[in-house]
Formats: sequence, C-alpha cells, structure tokens
Amino acid sequence: MPVLVISAVVVGFFAILMLFVNNYLKAEPNEALILTGRKYRTQITDKSGHEQVITRGWRAIVGGATLKIPVIEKVSRLSLELMNLADVKVVSAYSKEGVPVTIDAVANVKISSEEEMLARAVERFLSTPRQQIHQIIKETLEGQLRDIIGVLTVEELYQNETCSSARCSNSRAMSWPRSASSSTSSTSRTSATTGATWRPWASAARPR
Repeated sequence: MPVLVISAVVVGFFAILMLFVNNYLKAEPNEALILTGRKYRTQITDKSGHEQVITRGWRAIVGGATLKIPVIEKVSRLSLELMNLADVKVVSAYSKEGVPVTIDAVANVKISSEEEMLARAVERFLSTPRQQIHQIIKETLEGQLRDIIGVLTVEELYQNETCSSARCSNSRAMSWPRSASSSTSSTSRTSATTGATWRPWASAARPR
C-alpha cells in the first residue's frame, strides 16, 4: 500500500511538472505572445494621460513570460522583426502643381511594441501570413506616398527633408529624404493605419 501511495505521488508530481513546462511560455525579444480565449482586464493610459482599466479578448506578452491556462487559452505569436519592403512604388501621381510624378522607395518596417500600436497590429495582423502583412503595409505606404505627393510641389519633393507638421498630420505622418541621392532619413514616424513604425530610407522623384 505505501508503495502505491508513493508511486501515485511521484506520478502526480511529474504530471504537474510536465503541465507547468508545457504551458510556461517565453516571449523572444523579436516577438509578442498573444493569448486569447477569455476576457482580460488590462490597465492602459489614454491620450490625455489618465489610466483606465478595460476588458478585451486578448493579452500581449512582450519580452517576458507567462503561464497559459490549458484548454481555455490559445497562444499566437506576432513577429516584431524588421521587414524590408524594397518595391514600394507610386506611378504617375499628381503633385500640387499637377505634374505626374513617380516615386520609388525602400522602406524598413516593424510592428511597434508600444501598447497602443501593438493593439492595432493584433486586430489587423494576428494569424495573418507574413507575406500578406508585407502586401498590406506596402499598399498602405503607397497610399500615403500618393497623399503626400498631392500636397507638395516637385521642388519640395526634392528639397524638403521632412514635410511640415500640418502636412504630415494630413498625410498620415511620413518623412522624406533630402534628395534623390539621400540614403537615410533621420525622422521616424508612426503609421496609425498599419500599427507599424517605418522609415523610408531611399526615394526618388521623377517628373514625367
């Protein structure tokens, strides 16, 4: 009888240990763990700086670890790695002067780990294939480029390192290199549309 009790205790201990190991999750530095399956109470800071508690159907773990509740919770992984978009292009978009302009750009894009931006990314990109995310962001950036071209002259496209605050606000916050030969842009903007932080690192404007 004592042997059976000891055996049951040992088996129970290892069962609990395996349950713990299988449900203890660590987030890598380049990813966010998204847990779903029940309601979560989360404390956030709104735009006015006030803290409030909200309830939503997911929670995110960035740069940490957590225990997943078996059966009830499901975990998904959202990559925070840098994505290179080398084929961002707008053809024959009309500048402020009505001149058709073509823009070729290379953008380095990543999903931000900031709470507000990550929440938007979760809503749009969770369980979405990486290639499809690339395509969505590419199309969004091209739309932003087209918007900005419409409020700038060709001269401004070449000379302005960044657009004015008002224009950036109206055009979803995009920055420009100083000229076609510029290789980097010193200003990083946040795209509220995609939930991603991005930099256009090289671009060219050619009047047609």
